Amino acid sequence: MAGPLPPLVGGMATVIHDVSQSSLCDETELALFNTSKVNSSSRSLLGKLASQVMLWRDWWYVLGHQRNTIAHIHTCSGLSFLLDGILIVLAKLKGCPAVLHIHGGRFDQFLDGLSGRGLFVARWIAKRATKIVVLSEQWQEKLSTRLNVFDLVVIENGVPVPENCKNYDGDKKNITVFFLGSLSKQKGVFDLLDAIQGTDAKVNLVIAGNEGSLGIGESIHQKISNYGLNARVQCVGSVVGEEKRRYFQLADIFVLPSYIEGLPISLLEAMCFGLPVITTPVGGIPSVVLHDETGLLVQPGDVQGLRDAIKTLSDDATQRQRLGVAARKLCIKNYGIETVVRQYLKLYNTISYIG
Repeated sequence: MAGPLPPLVGGMATVIHDVSQSSLCDETELALFNTSKVNSSSRSLLGKLASQVMLWRDWWYVLGHQRNTIAHIHTCSGLSFLLDGILIVLAKLKGCPAVLHIHGGRFDQFLDGLSGRGLFVARWIAKRATKIVVLSEQWQEKLSTRLNVFDLVVIENGVPVPENCKNYDGDKKNITVFFLGSLSKQKGVFDLLDAIQGTDAKVNLVIAGNEGSLGIGESIHQKISNYGLNARVQCVGSVVGEEKRRYFQLADIFVLPSYIEGLPISLLEAMCFGLPVITTPVGGIPSVVLHDETGLLVQPGDVQGLRDAIKTLSDDATQRQRLGVAARKLCIKNYGIETVVRQYLKLYNTISYIG
């Protein structure tokens, strides 16, 4: 299984980490292969190329000569997809079926932005894969025509399910709203600050995640200061492991007001913890969050709608409990990591007949 591995943060790294701790290790001989960039930004172009060639060499070696080896390659848009395409070609040359597992909320935009020749290359890479996995039926529809591949397999992301559900305290004086994701305009973090600015003083915000673009952290802190929210907004950077779980347990509401998404791991994690969620109907999210059933949906960029949703949940513990319990129930049924593992195994067994 190839892809970016921890300590790198992000959706793909989290997916691979969670899978590596699941029963998939009992059912298969799972070997992880790290494709995350380790090059220093100061390294020369020749040095970066040499490093990439060594990665491909190691991939060729790790595939080995054993029968029944499947190459499962997690990828996203941009240059990463083209580089991962080489992994597919090498796997096929080695005689290994290759699963191409597409993540990220920009893959359709990436394909739409390619030239005719670039799109030809992307489709050529896709055709080399034995199976292509996408994260939702919405992504299946978006990518099938763009890649000219019409048997895409839908396997939605899954997350570990914590044992204990959220304690919904109706007498709680202060409410904590939690955001976890890459700090970027696309994730709606500035919209969230605009929305919090107009809420009651009892509402506090915790922002967790790494910088999605250079200098955005400074812009976020400036906006917090301009709004006079320093006492109510806390930026904690990247959180993983026990620290991440602690923030989920402390939170009362999870908010992810994204403009683009695949199927965000942080959203599924929040729902599994029994948190009521406020998010946007983009990417694969509508397949998980039904408005006023398993969460609240607002349109991307609708600051007033976001503010109203936060006010609604912060003022109503019964509503928080209703949505949180429904979200957790749905996740346990459809998005627990072991549910996803069974879908992986079903796919692998199908591939074994294809050869």
